[in-house]
Amino acid sequence: MRDRTVDYRDAAADRRDYAADARDSAADARELAQDVRDLEQDERERRLAAGEATDEHQPATAHLDVLTARQREILAMIADGMSNKAIARQLFITINTVKTTIRALYARIGVTSRTQAVRWHDHGPRNPAA
Repeated sequence: MRDRTVDYRDAAADRRDYAADARDSAADARELAQDVRDLEQDERERRLAAGEATDEHQPATAHLDVLTARQREILAMIADGMSNKAIARQLFITINTVKTTIRALYARIGVTSRTQAVRWHDHGPRNPAA
């Protein structure tokens, strides 16, 4: 009887260790993703400081600069056809955080649907003169 109790305790300890390892891995992945975003931002700032992006010739993605880095990231995922659930899983955030970010994104760019958001992502804001 005593051996079974010890086995159950060992199994429970193993499950706790596995869960802690999974949390550590998720934290490492989030940290790595943030490092990548930081490097991309540093590169954008370096290009701007070097004068590579001038007022006469803005890159096709200049309209995306009105968004936060997280909003740009989520908008790109929406444009790739990802669901809110898939976005949440990939970014290690809750689905409610994804939905909140999407609502803020829609308000910032003046759209009301995913389709309009993807069009805005791909082509920029509508030209009122057109």
